[in-house]
Amino acid sequence: MRAEAEKLVEAARAGAEQLEKDKAAFEKQKQTAEWAATVQLKQELANAKAANVALGNEKAAAEAAAAKALQAKDEALKALEEAKAAGARASKALEEAVEKESRASKALEEANAERIRLGKVVESLQAEVQARAVAVTDLTARVSDAEKRADAAVEAKDVLVSSFNQLEADREWLRTHGIAHCRGYNECP
Repeated sequence: MRAEAEKLVEAARAGAEQLEKDKAAFEKQKQTAEWAATVQLKQELANAKAANVALGNEKAAAEAAAAKALQAKDEALKALEEAKAAGARASKALEEAVEKESRASKALEEANAERIRLGKVVESLQAEVQARAVAVTDLTARVSDAEKRADAAVEAKDVLVSSFNQLEADREWLRTHGIAHCRGYNECP
């Protein structure tokens, strides 16, 4: 769109320049013709008719050039209007682009805020996980200690059961041998 507008502006400028050139050429040609006619009238009055015919031809050419210049001016004005319309379209497109950029910027800000919030949530979760890991480590150590104590208790129980069983066996042996009421080594037969 911008290139189209630049082409139209360039065409308008070229038309305006051509119009100025044609006007300058016309003025120069007119001055030259009038000066030549004046000199010619002073020098040769007899050639006045020929000069008038030449001036008439030049006038027709100048009118044709002026008509072309007016046509070029009209084309330049039309190109200028088209360039203005293209400029308005470009301005509207620019406004839309700025609005889109603004929306994208706002979305980016919101995304950054969400990222920061999620970062804080992640940090909080990491702290909680770390605290739980410490708690799990502590619990594991306590469970390990409890397992060791339980193993020791099982061993002590086994020893006690074994001792109790031995005592029961000894008592049974003592009963079968009639030593059930001994209170010590010295009292037993």
